Amino acid sequence: MVVSSCAVLEPPLPGRMGRPVPGHVVDVIDAATGIRQADETEGALAVLSPDPVMFIGYWQNPEATRDKFVEGPDGKWLLTGDQGVRDAEGRLRFVGRADDVIGSAGYRIGPAEVEDCLLAHQAVRLAGVVAKPDPLRGAVVAAYVVLKDGYVGSDALADDIASFVKSRLAAHEYPRVVRFINGMPLTTTGKIIRSLYGRWPRMRQQQSMLQRMDESAEALICPKGVGDYPSREKRLPRIEPWNAWMVWTGELRQVQLSSDVASRASQPT
Repeated sequence: MVVSSCAVLEPPLPGRMGRPVPGHVVDVIDAATGIRQADETEGALAVLSPDPVMFIGYWQNPEATRDKFVEGPDGKWLLTGDQGVRDAEGRLRFVGRADDVIGSAGYRIGPAEVEDCLLAHQAVRLAGVVAKPDPLRGAVVAAYVVLKDGYVGSDALADDIASFVKSRLAAHEYPRVVRFINGMPLTTTGKIIRSLYGRWPRMRQQQSMLQRMDESAEALICPKGVGDYPSREKRLPRIEPWNAWMVWTGELRQVQLSSDVASRASQPT
């Protein structure tokens, strides 16, 4: 941990991570030049080397190790991959992962702030925000939402959620696209797997393909390494975009959807 806060020393501020922990130099820099950014200017969150908890390098990959560092006037900085801002009091604010920040019509939008606002809506249980390509703005904010029990997705609800965010954040930050999904892909630590949303159209095609296959025949899907199952299969239940669900002998199990599954499913039976 290189950034922290202490309520005994100063009251916490919403949206602020805190200050660099004593013994570490953490700041917001220009990722290309290594120059420290001015207050309230977005840049790359970086840790000055050497640091007692800094990694030595990637195993047998010196090129990748070099790419993690940038030389500046103050020395060599380790790029954390996060974007942030330093306020006038020296506190650091997290904007988002560098590859998650959305560029729209010249604005840079951190998905975390939009997601926090979405979660404040009474109908939203989980929310993930990504960039959707747009010919006019370059990209727009697209929100994938899991609704709370008792709510049903509709165009009217999507408009209400978008208006809710627009009334609380800057006009360029509200989601111009709102999609309702049944479940949110998360890592084991509870973080949203944003990369899946970029492959959403392809995964929806895989989902439709498997459903069509199941409607036309009782087929076997047996990915390599999973095991041998009976040759006849019951109807597939709802298929989440990132997983294939299979039923056999009355038991529900989950297997990772793979290209091997897709290729087998596309073959005529």
